[in-house]
Amino acid sequence: VGDGDAYLMCWFKTTSSSTMMLMAYEGGAPGTEDYGKPFNIRMQSGGFLNGWASHDGFSTFDRIEDPMATNDGKWHHVAFVKAGINFYVYRDGKKVANNTTNNVGTNTLSDDNTELCVGGRKRGAEFGQNCQEPFGGSIACAKMGKSSPSDKDIIKIYNDERVFFSENVQSTLHGTSNNITALGYDESEDILHVGTSSGRSDFRGFVRINNTTTGITSAISAHDNFIVEQ
Repeated sequence: VGDGDAYLMCWFKTTSSSTMMLMAYEGGAPGTEDYGKPFNIRMQSGGFLNGWASHDGFSTFDRIEDPMATNDGKWHHVAFVKAGINFYVYRDGKKVANNTTNNVGTNTLSDDNTELCVGGRKRGAEFGQNCQEPFGGSIACAKMGKSSPSDKDIIKIYNDERVFFSENVQSTLHGTSNNITALGYDESEDILHVGTSSGRSDFRGFVRINNTTTGITSAISAHDNFIVEQ
């Protein structure tokens, strides 16, 4: 991360009210209790999401808390974004909190000991050791990047991905093959056609709306709901 922009985001579900880590990007020399220069998403006691960042092992820090508890047993999306010296927490596509102290400022986050841990935290542990503050629930679609997604980006990600957590929604390729042999995008219908040896899977966003069962060997061309395939 250094002194640049960055984000952490994931979907989660829990009924626990314990303090536990969703995603921790932190270090500390192996075998110590040092936190390093962390950039983390944590659930505080009572079910409140927090973004934490510190350049000096939490001697000083920026802490950003969502005012609403989300340990209700339902799937929620969270994003923690660093944009310049500012930090933001998003819940279910909406910005719900930001930092007011600017303690991190232009200082560097992460160092040579930093590792990404999903569902726990490292804090000086050797690679492969048990993480601290394990998350009591489910986590999905965890991702990290060196950029600062905009409000528009975050709501799009939320709206696109929430179909994964709806009942009876098809979001995978049809059949047994993951080897994609051809792609065709119909701009007029906003449908992506994906070919495999099992057939053609048609997606609008992340939802498969149709499929065929004749294998695709090399090409798909699509326009205005007219499809040519081979």
